[in-house]
Amino acid sequence: MMLMVLPMSATATETRSTAFTAYRASVVPTIDGKISPGEWGDAEPYQYSWRNETAIRETGDLSATVCMKYDTQWMYILFVINDDDEYV
Repeated sequence: MMLMVLPMSATATETRSTAFTAYRASVVPTIDGKISPGEWGDAEPYQYSWRNETAIRETGDLSATVCMKYDTQWMYILFVINDDDEYV
């Protein structure tokens, strides 16, 4: 399964897109707000980082890891967000 995602900052002249691949789940994750060992090992992780342009900071002060997989009934998406700003 392939998904295409356009960035939120895309303009009409911008044609960037990102393709994600979701694989069939060999382990169905438990939806409990926790990441258990081996629960997402069958999904390909996609990693991103952004820089806060309003302040001078280290690159990567905001990062995310996204994993996707599916079974016969559901699509599962995991987001792990790391941010050094507590107010976001």
